[in-house]
Amino acid sequence: MLIIKRANKSDEEAILALGENFELTPYRIDKKFGNLTDVKVPLLVKAQFSNPKIQILVAYINKKVVGFISFIIEKELTAYISETGDSYASILFLSVDKEYRKQGIGTELLKKCFQKLKEEEIAIVRVGTDFGNDNALSLYQKMGFNVVLNWNIYRIYKDEKQEITQELNFKNSDLPLQEFPIDILLKRAVPWFYEPKISQDLLHKFLVEKLIEQILKDNIQWIKRKVDNSTLSLTIKRDKTREKYYKIKGSLWTINDLYESEQRGQYLPEFIKTTIHSLPNFAMAECWVCSQDKETQKILLDAGMKLVYGGISLRREL
Repeated sequence: MLIIKRANKSDEEAILALGENFELTPYRIDKKFGNLTDVKVPLLVKAQFSNPKIQILVAYINKKVVGFISFIIEKELTAYISETGDSYASILFLSVDKEYRKQGIGTELLKKCFQKLKEEEIAIVRVGTDFGNDNALSLYQKMGFNVVLNWNIYRIYKDEKQEITQELNFKNSDLPLQEFPIDILLKRAVPWFYEPKISQDLLHKFLVEKLIEQILKDNIQWIKRKVDNSTLSLTIKRDKTREKYYKIKGSLWTINDLYESEQRGQYLPEFIKTTIHSLPNFAMAECWVCSQDKETQKILLDAGMKLVYGGISLRREL
């Protein structure tokens, strides 16, 4: 008999074991990253146990954990960007033990999740899955989800090093934030940009405020230079959490956004080709891009980055 209920501390080990089922994650499918780590469980699967905002439902058969689903209610985002008053939630993970698949357990976990979200008066829920995970995509679409966004990850590694001609200055303190180019924020691979009931202006403002907040805390570096009286800049973030969890011998970086006042692609190729490898103890850098953004993808490829992974975001109204 299938029983679904809230997870408790004693379920953690079984849930982590189910986390090894995510073989198409950005950190398993990319062979070069796989050579840097032997960790099999995605970081976010482990991290969800320490986040009180994340709810986890577990499926049991004969007292054995055979599946789980986790989700989070986007309270802060909803309060800021929803013009209609609708509330939003995100499904983070759904996994079923390989021996118990094709028995409707994933469907039942989703139904129970929908029930919990409706009790919280959630109007819209989103979920993501990996390119190539046809079973998950089919299940989500059968359960009423529609695709809203495809996205890609591009990476460059230390062994792809090119000649360094410019050293990087990390001092954020002398960067006047009143010059921050808020009007030309590059749209990231963020599903909320493609949510029809969300104000794009409010979402843009929300992301910029969060970005500046992180810059002031030195969690994100804003790097800029002047070219012919124009300011060309980008933001990057060192991911020390991933470095520690995946036991990486070197630094991991994410290129968050590209800000250019004139021509696209005027600064990013130069940064990747001449500067990125001077990042302290550099091991890898990545950039997430919408699949529809062909221009940025060409810029990244021309600059020496490689496509390593892709994913799909979906949404459903409850």
